[in-house]
Amino acid sequence: MTTRTTLSAALIASLILTTSWGCGDDESPPQIDPNDNNVTNNNGTNNVTEPEPDPVPFLLLASVTPPSSVYEPGYAIGTEVTVLDQLGDPLEGLEIDWSVDVPAAAALDDEAAWTFIQEGRFTLTACTALPGLDGEPVCDSVSVLIDAGPPTIEITSPLPGTELSGEDSDTITVEGFVRDSHGDVQAWLNGAPLTLGDDGAFRASFSPRFGVEHVSVIASDGLYEVPSSSELDVLWAPAYYPTNESTTEASVDFADGIILNLGQNFFDDGIKPITSPEGAVFTEDLSDVLLVVLRNLELGALVTNPVLDSGDLQLDLENLTMGDPRLRIEITEEGLELFLSTPNLSLETRGGFEVFGEQLDLDGVVEVAASIVARVSIDKETGQPIDVELTDIAVAIEGAQGSFVDPQTSAIFALAESGFRTQLETVLVGILEESFLDSIPQLLEDALGSLETGLAEQRFDLDFSSLGLGQATLRFGGTVDVLENQAKRSIELSVGLGLAAELPPVLDSRGVALAAPNDGRRPELFSTSRAQIAIRLGALNSLLHDVWRVGLLNVDATALIPDAIQAIVSEASMVSKLPPVIVPPARGEEADLLLRLGQVELTARVKKRGREQVITYGATIDAAVRVGIVDNELAVDVADEPTLRVWIINVEGEIKDPFLDADRSEEHTSEPSHTQHLVCR
Repeated sequence: MTTRTTLSAALIASLILTTSWGCGDDESPPQIDPNDNNVTNNNGTNNVTEPEPDPVPFLLLASVTPPSSVYEPGYAIGTEVTVLDQLGDPLEGLEIDWSVDVPAAAALDDEAAWTFIQEGRFTLTACTALPGLDGEPVCDSVSVLIDAGPPTIEITSPLPGTELSGEDSDTITVEGFVRDSHGDVQAWLNGAPLTLGDDGAFRASFSPRFGVEHVSVIASDGLYEVPSSSELDVLWAPAYYPTNESTTEASVDFADGIILNLGQNFFDDGIKPITSPEGAVFTEDLSDVLLVVLRNLELGALVTNPVLDSGDLQLDLENLTMGDPRLRIEITEEGLELFLSTPNLSLETRGGFEVFGEQLDLDGVVEVAASIVARVSIDKETGQPIDVELTDIAVAIEGAQGSFVDPQTSAIFALAESGFRTQLETVLVGILEESFLDSIPQLLEDALGSLETGLAEQRFDLDFSSLGLGQATLRFGGTVDVLENQAKRSIELSVGLGLAAELPPVLDSRGVALAAPNDGRRPELFSTSRAQIAIRLGALNSLLHDVWRVGLLNVDATALIPDAIQAIVSEASMVSKLPPVIVPPARGEEADLLLRLGQVELTARVKKRGREQVITYGATIDAAVRVGIVDNELAVDVADEPTLRVWIINVEGEIKDPFLDADRSEEHTSEPSHTQHLVCR
């Protein structure tokens, strides 16, 4: 198709010099001597002026406006032409002939604008009607791409925010369609090529990891610089832990949510305690704590004087001190076995002893070396406190040395078989047994029981109102359900947790996502640690799950819109379609754990150039979590700047394309067809 258009200008005329003389003039025209070569004389021999050549087209530059890589069918594409002559000066007002390589594809209007009704890549050619220096028209071509839009993608399965389980499948299968009106379409699922059916259908699977999995389908027709994409988040877990059915609160009772492992070094590490110059004692095991207690036992309180009164023997014991005892503890299958030695137990004696009618003075000091072996059982019945019982005790006096006022008493006491010594040793055995019976079980019961009472029901408030979120009271309670003794290794306590957000649940869920099936397997722990605490990910995720179920993460975000953009964004809301989950880090990630929140949908009402649109964005939020011990406290540090993945879910309103070029849209706001024009940059 060829069309000639005339632009508003005239061709340049050649200059013609003429001289005329009218009748009746007073003066005759001057006579010029042909032989006079004076420069002032125009004698035609030395002052010849060559006429300038007529300007003709030499170069034509054609372009379309507005410039774009792709145009939609029905969009009026304007044209522009610049013509230069052989001297490089512009020529205006020339007639221009336009043509298209496929005449049936487009029509040219009176304003030299092309409107295409077909899709494809076409060539527009502009030529001058006036020939150039070689006698041929001067031409230039411009290529335009006409396409109704990039491929459309529809993911039919899974749906955004779906909770998938390894109990159903160990893969995630993605199904949908990729459709395009023109072009050779290619598509990818999470970077892997997709095979498309004749109708554009696809079905592909991939192996997921525990946690939020992002599904991304990208398609390209080879025409648009930016491919189409459709994205969503799902949650995949090997299994899910059931939540409690309640209309008043979101709660989970998580069995063995915490494992307390008290290793052999917790009870006895074989290292003596450190005593500061001020007398403070520093220790890292339970045996040293027991020793401090034993050293400070008031053994005298266990003595009822006289301890012996048999007519010929009266004996009082005063100022009993344990001296410097040594204690060793070993874990047994029943509980604990304690070995105590007291090489310098000291006591003062008062009394008298009649031997062969002679009265001996018993005033003096006796130092005793004794040893004690005690066996303690540790047990736990469901719903009952930890029970510690001293099941067996044996006390042996290994040696005794007396220093009495009366030398004869010292000599008699030195006889190992003397009745006085035997009776004194019997009294000491009873005192030591009673001291163990009264102190050790209760001390162990208090120490182990405090581990459980410290986990008893606690409440604390969450107030996120300053962030536009809600408020809730969280309840946390732990009880020791199982106690297991592992000889010479550890005593392990399994703690059941009750976790609740004390608000009515508003969201439905399959349950708490588990990183592994809840088969009761013991977590992997260090074999030589003093004390370890293992918190199952399921327990942490139970608490996050409760917070999510009561709707604390669904907010009206209008009040949070920064002042700088309130003129553009008038309303905003956020909905979290998936519960937050804590997951182990992937290889190479610098974090102890990752806090991940998927399929967060942010809807904003936006005003642009006097028109309104509602844009829904999707986001995946990742925050690194570091866990450690700081100042003898468990410290959990969440990164201040999370990693965001954001995509567009939907655009509603008069402006369908959120990436519409601002300059173009302003230029053509009066023409509805232009506002639909897609510009991909």
